[in-house]
Amino acid sequence: MIRFDRVQAALVSVFSDALASSRLAFDAEVYWGTTTATREQLPRDLLMLQVIGGPAPRVRKAAHGTILNPVVSIEIDVDSVTAVGSRYGLLINDFLFSTLSEPGDTLTTIRDRLRNVVNADTLEPVSAVDVGIDGLRLVADHNGALRELQLLGALSSHSVVNSDTCASVTEQDYEALISLSAFSKRQEPWNGAPAITAACYAALQTPAYVEQLTLAGAGILTKGTPSSVPVVVGGRWVSRSSFDVLISTPAAWVTDVENIENVAATVVVGNITTQQTITP
Repeated sequence: MIRFDRVQAALVSVFSDALASSRLAFDAEVYWGTTTATREQLPRDLLMLQVIGGPAPRVRKAAHGTILNPVVSIEIDVDSVTAVGSRYGLLINDFLFSTLSEPGDTLTTIRDRLRNVVNADTLEPVSAVDVGIDGLRLVADHNGALRELQLLGALSSHSVVNSDTCASVTEQDYEALISLSAFSKRQEPWNGAPAITAACYAALQTPAYVEQLTLAGAGILTKGTPSSVPVVVGGRWVSRSSFDVLISTPAAWVTDVENIENVAATVVVGNITTQQTITP
């Protein structure tokens, strides 16, 4: 299963924040689309993202499989209320679900926000239910859904229940080519569309933004150089600039496998060959 929706949401979040927090504080709309509105239709500048290639399997990286005895459920406790702004996170199958501590928080309010952020993601096959006043139980919606878990912040885990059925997990990296096109009502290179793409390009080299994309499953493989289009045809925009980014994102497929009752083996010792049946 490819979680490309996470990648798309993370790119919008990163570019929106990078533009709003830049020195020029760009007032720009960031969205995924295939058509361009006119400057009269949008009161703000525009950064449009488009998938122009993929997602497709990376030809230089083969798929690989693993046999797991997956977790059915596990309980998580919120251990303490930490300083405001501290992160509580569940890294489930390499995807981060987290919340930051807020003024007036209790163990219960932190637990509740973690539960809500996990359950809000309807595509990730893991559910969260309350346990007591400060606990959560993570439950796999199907066998193999809860494969990996890391805890961030003042959290602890216990009461692990494993499945009676093993699962085969096949993982493969996919890549997609993303086009970023900026449209602006301003013409000058330092405040028009070229400045918007320059800020986005810089964001892809900023450690905090790179980490945010990584936690959403997006890896930056290569990126082109922003280039300006001197004359914008249609839309009545004054300036336009664009560049492409090649990203990678993981995918996983899970299937049940039969439990191994015994293994037939050939044992060779010197010139003597014997057949044996090995029971795990």
